Amino acid sequence: MFEAETDREQAGRPFFTSRLLSLAVAFFFAVFGVEKLAGSPDWVMVFNRIGFGQWFRYVTGAVQLGGALLLVVYRTSVIGAALLAATMVGAVLVQVMIMHRPTDGLFPGMFLLAILAAGAIELAERLRLRREAAAEQPRLTH
Repeated sequence: MFEAETDREQAGRPFFTSRLLSLAVAFFFAVFGVEKLAGSPDWVMVFNRIGFGQWFRYVTGAVQLGGALLLVVYRTSVIGAALLAATMVGAVLVQVMIMHRPTDGLFPGMFLLAILAAGAIELAERLRLRREAAAEQPRLTH
């Protein structure tokens, strides 16, 4: 009995770690998204330099805020992680190709790694839970 409890405790650690990481990432992206949507002067200046227009700031902010909300909900967290990862890939590409400041791409690159780590841990946990559920179901024989 003691071993089973230890196994369950260990099995819960990746889930807790991924949820904690997902919540932290979601918090930061919610803040970034709200700042963009609210028209923070810093973000207005950044998007002026990018040259796509302020509509792109609104779209980016909405995607980041929506992705953060999806990341918080367990059932939609992988979709949220994918949306947020796409914004960070875009941010890295903008820094390298449009702004010609490759070192400034490190910051969104670090966020990208955090998103990918949270998504990978959650996806692995989901697959593990599915395997366990499938193994527990009785097999029908004819």
